[in-house]
Amino acid sequence: MSAPYRMADMALLTRDDLFSVAQALYWYCADYHGGQWSPEYAVLSKLAYHPGRMEHCVDREDSTASGLYDDLANGLFDVEDVLTWIEEHSSHD
Repeated sequence: MSAPYRMADMALLTRDDLFSVAQALYWYCADYHGGQWSPEYAVLSKLAYHPGRMEHCVDREDSTASGLYDDLANGLFDVEDVLTWIEEHSSHD
């Protein structure tokens, strides 16, 4: 996707977007969690995605990752819904 999408466009994403979605969710949860009892912290423990040593934030050059990160930060989507999308799209057929 060339331009940042909005939450209503989540249905347009495919398994090819899985890395970008996981990265956005990870960095949103890492940046905005409210402590170990928060939903964002719980998602961090469930995600299979872990950033590389040189990665310190969402990739702003990846329009899918940065668009989703911004939408999460603006309260336009729930972290559990994004996690469910990741789980559904990472399962093998």
